[in-house]
Amino acid sequence: MYQEFLEHLELREGNVDHVYLDTLGNPTCGVGHLLSIEECGEYEISQNVSQTTRHKWLEEDAEKAWNAAVQQIQDLKIDSLEFIVALGSVNFQLGTHWM
Repeated sequence: MYQEFLEHLELREGNVDHVYLDTLGNPTCGVGHLLSIEECGEYEISQNVSQTTRHKWLEEDAEKAWNAAVQQIQDLKIDSLEFIVALGSVNFQLGTHWM
């Protein structure tokens, strides 16, 4: 199910191979990864980022969203495991404290 979630995120978000400014003007790359202050010091706008690094970022970002979704379906007593992919996507897009 988790692999399906990763594929869902990449399909919906895309996987951009260079640093760009998102609609809010934040440096972003890969599958919607917002660059940290440290990463902004390492990468410039338009600079390409390796697939290995982008995949690492996806794994790190997706894990946070997935874990939040697992907790939320437990808290809400939802039985549908398929719902976790949709809820995880919401957490990925809006952050884990969107509620």
